[in-house]
Amino acid sequence: RFGAGFLVIFGLSYSISSWDLGMSLEPHWFSTLWALYFFAGLALTTFAVLILWVWYLKRNGYYGDVVNENHFHDLGKFMFGHTIFWAYMAVSQYMLIWYSHIPEEITFFHSRNQGAWWYVSVFLVILRFVLPFFLLVKREWKRNYNYMAIISVLVLVGQIVDMYWILYPTMHHGDFIPFFWQEVGPLLFVFGSYVLVVGKMLERQQLIPVKDPRLEECLHFHQ
Repeated sequence: RFGAGFLVIFGLSYSISSWDLGMSLEPHWFSTLWALYFFAGLALTTFAVLILWVWYLKRNGYYGDVVNENHFHDLGKFMFGHTIFWAYMAVSQYMLIWYSHIPEEITFFHSRNQGAWWYVSVFLVILRFVLPFFLLVKREWKRNYNYMAIISVLVLVGQIVDMYWILYPTMHHGDFIPFFWQEVGPLLFVFGSYVLVVGKMLERQQLIPVKDPRLEECLHFHQ
């Protein structure tokens, strides 16, 4: 009942967070597509996490025959579509800044196209778009449970590299690419906390909505 209002609050708060925590690192730089770029990454990551949860529950027998390859196929199509959407946002943001060539606007990409960070930029494009795009093209691949789980992990790694690429070049220039235990610790803490909380919530919930009027339609999905 409160979902629609929460979506508005979430959209505003997430946009403000992306500006405060990301764009503010470059005081004189701005991008009108910044929040949309973050939302594209969020949508792609959401489907990757969803696929991993469904894969885990399916593998351990929680879903039985309720979830089949048709469901994974559709989840894979969603992830494929949002991979293209992320690339569209990234290229649109880059092209607008490159085309105008205004000194105040090029600082963000200039620091990320210099020294060792150029290799990180290329690696990000390959990991975030090229690999997921070609690995999700074929229909048969998207219907394979284990294959989709591996692609989802690849997408999550791409999201981590993306955040690293956004935040660190502002503080570390040149050929030095920092990577310390301080980066790994918070990441593992957030990951562990998320798995613990969601896992506990799933233990108390009915995984199959038995009273949902659309359950029968879902059970015979694409059949």
